[in-house]
Amino acid sequence: MPFRDTLLNLAITCVLVLIIVLVAVLLKESRPAPLQALPVAVAQVPAGQTRSDASRAALPQFKIFPKARLIESRANEADTLRIKVSDTEDEHIFVLYYVDAADISLTIRSACRSRRVTLA
Repeated sequence: MPFRDTLLNLAITCVLVLIIVLVAVLLKESRPAPLQALPVAVAQVPAGQTRSDASRAALPQFKIFPKARLIESRANEADTLRIKVSDTEDEHIFVLYYVDAADISLTIRSACRSRRVTLA
């Protein structure tokens, strides 16, 4: 690239950067000031009620299920656990929210094969 074209490209780039910076400064200055926060008083016990120490009681201990077992099912997902606590109780379903877990039971090939069978 000739020297003259290089200088012209550099000048155009500098002018564009200057315009962008000026627009950003103008937009920042035109923004209204944020509203002041309202002072909030500390929460009080409603009139006629007394504060009980029940709210400060220790949390109960975790329950231990010695005969719990994982239930294998085709409906299982990577973020869902089916657990049977005992022989007399029904199974419980635990869902892990906000967990991104990959399903490892199906490969892409077997998933395509199952879709092909169902579509045929």
